Amino acid sequence: MANFNGSYEQVSGDGLAEYYKALGVPDSAMDMVVSMIPNLQIAVKDEVWKISFLNPIKDHILEFKLGEEFLEPQALTPQPWKARSELTGSTLTITASMEKGTSERTFRLEGDNLVLNMSITDLDVSCSRKFKRT
Repeated sequence: MANFNGSYEQVSGDGLAEYYKALGVPDSAMDMVVSMIPNLQIAVKDEVWKISFLNPIKDHILEFKLGEEFLEPQALTPQPWKARSELTGSTLTITASMEKGTSERTFRLEGDNLVLNMSITDLDVSCSRKFKRT
């Protein structure tokens, strides 16, 4: 299994405004949301994954076991997403059912970099963030 454990800082992002608009972020908050640059922490211990997006306004934390369904709380809706994860080589994929369709996020290790691709497959919208291990 690839070693995802560690802290990462974002070095770039692409297509964020379109993605967050599709999720329902209001135009009045878009500049703020897009400009937030999260730090990412990933810890895997005893088969439990903890992925923390640390933001100035509100952190977003996922805890799960591979292959098991889990609920992911959301900032824009009171309904959590029903999600499931799988690991293939150096790529972790989290697929979630949400009000607007299916969300798919892939965390792919590339040396000391981690590329996060996020998409809403039913709306054909995607974005990416690139992180460097610190």
